[in-house]
Amino acid sequence: RFTANGFSDSTFGDNGRAMTSFASSLAVGRAGALQDDGSIVVGGGVLVTNALAFGLARFTAAGVLDAGFGTGGAVIVPFAGATFSQLNGLAVQSDGRIVAAGVANGTNGSDFAVARLNRDGSLDPSFGDLGTQRTDFSQSSRDVGGAVLVTPDAKIIVAGSSGPSIFKPKFAIARYNPDGSLDGSFGQGGLVTTQFPLSDSDEAFELALVADGRLLLAGRTVVNGVEACALARYHLADLGVVETVTTNRVAVGDTFYYTATVENHRATGVTGVHLIDRLPSSVDFESAFSSQGTCTNFGDVVFSDLGSLASGGQATVTIFVSMHATAHLCNS
Repeated sequence: RFTANGFSDSTFGDNGRAMTSFASSLAVGRAGALQDDGSIVVGGGVLVTNALAFGLARFTAAGVLDAGFGTGGAVIVPFAGATFSQLNGLAVQSDGRIVAAGVANGTNGSDFAVARLNRDGSLDPSFGDLGTQRTDFSQSSRDVGGAVLVTPDAKIIVAGSSGPSIFKPKFAIARYNPDGSLDGSFGQGGLVTTQFPLSDSDEAFELALVADGRLLLAGRTVVNGVEACALARYHLADLGVVETVTTNRVAVGDTFYYTATVENHRATGVTGVHLIDRLPSSVDFESAFSSQGTCTNFGDVVFSDLGSLASGGQATVTIFVSMHATAHLCNS
């Protein structure tokens, strides 16, 4: 800990420093958070019997391990079936419970991994599966959770990346209800991914709530091998999107259509509603129309400006495409 002028704070730990090893050959800190009593929670990855697990430690305001947290001030949180799980983000709820977010591997790729702990370091059984939750954005995807925050209405938002491999990730967001279930009113089934134009790789590392209630993500994008800072801002208007396809099988050369219905689940109306639909590479755009507002095609993207939606209101976008190559279609 440092003083306000940047010097080591001699009143904290050992001349400004505090450490714990978790009795492990490998322990890496990745995130920290303050509790309302001045306690400091630190988390990361800890090697336990040849598997990496979430590791958390709590220090008092004086930099001493807090014996009232877990076992001697430390907690290990494994995820079932994972040989690699690492905590990358921490947040403290207004009631003092601790939310930890990161990544856990599986048989196919990796998942967002979230755990909630009570103030004493025990897992909160009212969250997810007895205190932990895993989220897979798609089969065999590489999903990595990072930053986490808790909104004023006690919902949990985790940001990171999701993609078919380490080379093609997108910004990824998951929003959870207070019980750990995905919030179906957010994005598609509680999940949102964003790819930046012309990018090869997008990863979100931090997130914050803006004063007007919107969500801001910060990270990096890679275009033609060049890295750049990336920012994306989202409405948290509790808008849900449901896609409906007219058929499950199409032949090359056929034209078919699908619809995307946007519904406002909030108790109040929302303005400036936009729907961005990225087309698969195996189809060609033919036409699009919406029940309100306008639709515009930009290459493989259909941008719909839907205007305003009253509470409970809906707007439907219908998109016609033609199949030009054999493929398994997956639209986002």
